[in-house]
Amino acid sequence: MKPSTTRFKDPIGPPLLISVAMVLLLVIVYGVREVSAARLTVGVGTLATQMSADKAATGSAPAWTSLAIQPSIEESNPGEIGSGILILKAPSGFEFDTGSPAIALTVSQVAGALAATCDTAANGTGTKADVTNFTSSTILITITRASTGTSKCLLTFSNIRVRPLTTTVPFSGAITKSSTGYSNSAVISGIVDGVTSLGDLVTTPGAFENSGSGTRSLSTSTVSLNKTQLAVGGSVTASLYLKDAYGNTITTAPGAIGAVNFGTKSTAPVAADCATATTVSTAITGAGAQGFSGSITFASAGTVFVYACITPPGGTAGLFSSTAQVTV
Repeated sequence: MKPSTTRFKDPIGPPLLISVAMVLLLVIVYGVREVSAARLTVGVGTLATQMSADKAATGSAPAWTSLAIQPSIEESNPGEIGSGILILKAPSGFEFDTGSPAIALTVSQVAGALAATCDTAANGTGTKADVTNFTSSTILITITRASTGTSKCLLTFSNIRVRPLTTTVPFSGAITKSSTGYSNSAVISGIVDGVTSLGDLVTTPGAFENSGSGTRSLSTSTVSLNKTQLAVGGSVTASLYLKDAYGNTITTAPGAIGAVNFGTKSTAPVAADCATATTVSTAITGAGAQGFSGSITFASAGTVFVYACITPPGGTAGLFSSTAQVTV
């Protein structure tokens, strides 16, 4: 029998071999450039800028807070900070301070880089940029020249201050890059518009007010009951959960709260009833809420109001808080 002469098709045909050869030739002639991103130094996560709700525009003590870390953008390779318009946008619920000292930008040479002129010379090879406008919601930077050759530059912001607009949600957000409204938006390697954080902002609950005329926190704090034993002679756990003046739950132990006692009454309690609130409480130290709890015993059947009072350090009069009602 004549041997088979079936020919198998070469899986690597001439077109593919030619393509591979062309790629190898390009690598040899031009080399391979490392793909990298600009390095960011920003305050995110545990390094976020935190500010009390009291400092909000509508808080009890409006104030600006400097960013915990003023953002900087450092080139790893020339040209990673492209020319055009760079906009930093405040997150929803926060605003920038447009007052003095004004928001500023410094452009400098990356340490260890070869000689470069950043920001100054009109004919330099480094990045040239400056803050050209800012509002309560945006900071606009005009980058008129990107770095070339061996130049690598560093953009460093200063005097960026922020505050929450309100005392309630949103309680967190991030400063981001935006290109809205500009067709010539600057492209920066590694920064995604609306995604990459250039600084996290976090609003924390306000101070707990418990002395003098500052009783707003007492009106927003709440008493709750664990109603598993409602028989005469039985007991329930009463809990006072502390809140700030705006109704935000305090999640870290507030200092100098004072003594907290619980009491019961058949009619709605008033401030004077704090004199008979004798049930001693213990602190609630859970991460989700801060307050005090105590065990209340019911001596008789009927509708009972359970209330809590706080006596501030050095004070003589208890401060009436809020109530929970139960029928035994």
